[in-house]
Amino acid sequence: MHGIQTKEGCSSLGISEDPSATKGELHLERININQLKEDIKIAESYKANAEMELSDARKTVKDLASRIEESNSRVTKIERLDEQKRLKVGLGLTRRKTDDGQYAEVTRELENIEQEVSKLKLDIAYVLEEKKNAESEIEASSFMFRSYTSLAEELRKNIDELNEEHVLVALARIEALKEYTAIEAERKEEEKKFFTAFEETRKKVNDLNEEAAIAEEAEKELAVTTGDVIRLKSELALIEGTDIRIQENSKNLEDGFRKQGKGNSMWFLHTKSQESEVAKELAAINEEGFQLMSSMDIIREELKQLAKEKARLRKTEEKAELTIQSVNLKLLRAKSKLEALYAAEEKANSMSSSLAGTLKHLRAEAEAAKKERALHLEATAKVKAEVLRTESEIDLDEAKLQASIEGLRAIKSSEAMALETLKTLVDISMKARATMSHHKSTITISTFEYEYLKWRAVEAKKVADKKVEAAQAWTEALRTSEKQIFMETMITQRKIGEIGELLEEEAINFGRKPDKSLDPEEVQFEDSSSRKSLNRYNVSTPARRPRFRRSGSPAGFYMSRSSITVDRRRKGVQNLSNFFSSDGIGRNQ
Repeated sequence: MHGIQTKEGCSSLGISEDPSATKGELHLERININQLKEDIKIAESYKANAEMELSDARKTVKDLASRIEESNSRVTKIERLDEQKRLKVGLGLTRRKTDDGQYAEVTRELENIEQEVSKLKLDIAYVLEEKKNAESEIEASSFMFRSYTSLAEELRKNIDELNEEHVLVALARIEALKEYTAIEAERKEEEKKFFTAFEETRKKVNDLNEEAAIAEEAEKELAVTTGDVIRLKSELALIEGTDIRIQENSKNLEDGFRKQGKGNSMWFLHTKSQESEVAKELAAINEEGFQLMSSMDIIREELKQLAKEKARLRKTEEKAELTIQSVNLKLLRAKSKLEALYAAEEKANSMSSSLAGTLKHLRAEAEAAKKERALHLEATAKVKAEVLRTESEIDLDEAKLQASIEGLRAIKSSEAMALETLKTLVDISMKARATMSHHKSTITISTFEYEYLKWRAVEAKKVADKKVEAAQAWTEALRTSEKQIFMETMITQRKIGEIGELLEEEAINFGRKPDKSLDPEEVQFEDSSSRKSLNRYNVSTPARRPRFRRSGSPAGFYMSRSSITVDRRRKGVQNLSNFFSSDGIGRNQ
């Protein structure tokens, strides 16, 4: 009864529960962790792309700074040339044309700078958008990590509960072993008692068998004696009949002797003596018969007692057999209980070992995810710092550009004044030369003007050749970049399609084919455990990854821009438009 109570207690603790639920949840958590790793890799790739684009933006900022410095140097050169213009008024119309060419070149460079600034702003907007996407990916991965850590804590709690149950199973096993040893000791004592009683009964049965054999021999002897008694009785009856006849004969003889006389008295005495001897023999035979009858009665009583003793011994044997059967049944029950406890203990050991291994694996993966999260946070902090630094550099560059624009406006106003003076001087010189051309078909210029015009033509040709080469290189670079971007987009689209197909196949295979390493019971429990785990933790990976399209234009990536960058771009465009509108008005004047 005590062993049955321990078994019921163990079953009430929940040891015999199917561990396929925890195994199914662990399998789902492994799949989710692998998906999280893939998302982290994608976020790292996005971060690398953002860093590359930040480096490109830095390079463009440096190029713009160098170009602004070049434009400032050219502005200083233009100021020097203006001073030379003021000193050399006699150069006339040719000098005006060269100044107009330089001014047009400066305006073109300013337009190029404006285009570069717009491209840079677009690139910065794209980088900021990529940074936001990377931050969102990192937040999603951190959320997944937190969910996985909470799930790992719950699994740890379950493992602790299983360890407690394992301890309880071990205690129940110890109690069952104690009960088994006690039952074995009782069985051995009962066997000893039974064997002693069995030996005693066997001895008694042997004695009774011997007594029965003796009684049978006595019965045989009694039967022989009874036959002898019957024979003796018949002989006695014959003898009595003969005695009666003899008595009758003797009476007759006595009568005859009386009649005959005393001659035959001796023969009569002899017959009397014979009769007395026969009577004595008959009395002895009767006594022996009575003794035999009394011995037969005694033997019958002993046979009855032997039969009663046999019945009593048979009852004791039957009782001993029943006790042996009950002891054997108790032993079989105890063995079945011990086997069930051993099976439960082995199952708990296997579950605890598998759960301990999975817990170690999850702890290692959680530590790795923590390290990766820390690295991602550091990388995002670095990216944020770099973005802030680039924004500050862009602000400084915009301030420099604004200052250069204001300087150019001042230079333009001074140039307008110089142009007005030059116009007056040119009008005067033109009038003078017109009056002189009426008299001559040629115009005389100085050697200084001739050398200056020649030098400016050569320089203009060199600059034009360089600009043509730069434009060709720019177009070739744009074509190669467009081809590369197109190839990269095609490759990424193929990869995305392959990944989508693989994910669909994995989802289909995961939905249709269970894990081969699991048992059939675990496979039957897999679907329900997966639904329970998903409904329990609400952990899901993003179904689709964000895709970004690259345009083939040299302006870079057209993304959703922030309000700050758009306002800055509008201000720069308004300033440049005001500058160029004032430039057109000055030229028309």
